[in-house]
Formats: sequence, C-alpha cells, structure tokens
Amino acid sequence: MSKIKTSILVYLALMFAIGLIAPPMGLASGDKGWIIRQKSPFLGANVWYITERHVKSASSIFTLIVDLKTYRAIMYSIKSGKYIEMSVEDAAARCGAFRRAKSYYFKEMKLKKDVTVAGLKGKEYVREGLKKKGDRFIADQIYEDKIDVTDEIKFPPRVVNLLSRVTLIPHEKGFPTRAERTGYLKGRPQNRSEAFAMLDTLYARRSVIPDSEFKVPRGLTETTSELELLMNDDNALPIN
Repeated sequence: MSKIKTSILVYLALMFAIGLIAPPMGLASGDKGWIIRQKSPFLGANVWYITERHVKSASSIFTLIVDLKTYRAIMYSIKSGKYIEMSVEDAAARCGAFRRAKSYYFKEMKLKKDVTVAGLKGKEYVREGLKKKGDRFIADQIYEDKIDVTDEIKFPPRVVNLLSRVTLIPHEKGFPTRAERTGYLKGRPQNRSEAFAMLDTLYARRSVIPDSEFKVPRGLTETTSELELLMNDDNALPIN
C-alpha cells in the first residue's frame, strides 16, 4: 500500500474517532459487547445487550436501558407506549417494588462448584430463604435457590442493585446464567419439591452492538409514573 493511501486511511480513522465526520453508510457506530438470550417466568423471553457503556434488557414485558457512565436508567414498554427516565437508585426503588422483589428473604449465598452455561464459565451458588406472607415470614417452609453466575460480566454496585430488583435474581456475584428453586418443610430437606426453573441462558456471543440499540424507539410518550408504564404487566402488580 502506498504512503499516500496509508496517510488517507489514518486521517479518516482519526476523523471517525473524534466525530468530525460520520462513518460510511452501512458501518453503524457501536461497541464490542455481549448479546445474551435468556428465558425466565419473570421476564419471559429476554435478550441482553452489554457493553462497557451500556446494558440493555429487552424482555417481552418491558425494556430497561442503563447508561453505565451517567447511571441513568430508561424503562419503556411497547405495550403501553410509554417510557420513563430516572437515576438507577430511583429505578431500583420505584420499579423494583412492583416486581415483587421483597417477597422473600434469603441468607448469604454460598459457593458450591465451577460451572459452564452457554459457553460462559462461572460458579454455582446456593442460598436458603423464607417466603413472606402479609407482614410475616412462613417459618416452616424453606426455599433453596441454585444460581449459576459468570464472572466474565460484572456491573458497578449501583447497577447491581437495580438489576437484582428488576429481574428478581441477585447479580452480586456476577451475571446470572441459570437459576432454579426448590422448597421443603423445615427439617425435611430430603422431601423437597420439584425444581422450578427461574432462569436459563439459551446462547451468549460477543458482537459489535450499534449505538442505536440503546435508544428509545420513536413514537413512545414520556411518563413520570411507573404504574402507567407497567399498566399491561400482570407480573408487575404491587404485593397485597
């Protein structure tokens, strides 16, 4: 390649990088990241788009976009035609409550073994807890969760709290890839219920994710009420 052509390519690359000229048609700007497809009874079919700047959870119920630089969160619903923007702390407090995030109380998770799910290496943790009914916990019914996580994907603590509240699965140890729950009467762990699948990962791959993936779709109306946003989400009703 001639020195002139090399100089031109270097110049164009520099202009793209600092934003003085737009990339050529067909070359959408974006970051390298993860695309992960999962399913769960809480969010239905769900696809994650994760880069160093953003995280997006696009479920069949609602979509959550978090800016990892500004710690702003956007939630929107195609069903209701609404979107809402707030801090990650406000999103965890206001929207997480409508996902029944406080229905259970669990002890600290304990490390069990190494696992690999959909090509993602990680660890399996186990935690035990009680279910809340009204203002009290049912002491004679024990619930045990097995939660597989990958440490290849981690989020800042402020974002971890939000994702844990919205998905109902803890993100403190890493990104959850699989989870199941069993129950048994106190003192009878050998007679536990059939495992209930809370989360499974169908595939995970690295890819360039366009910036447009983290924008609110056109035609949606901004709201200040999470109730109005989630009005069509049967799983988002307040706890009685």
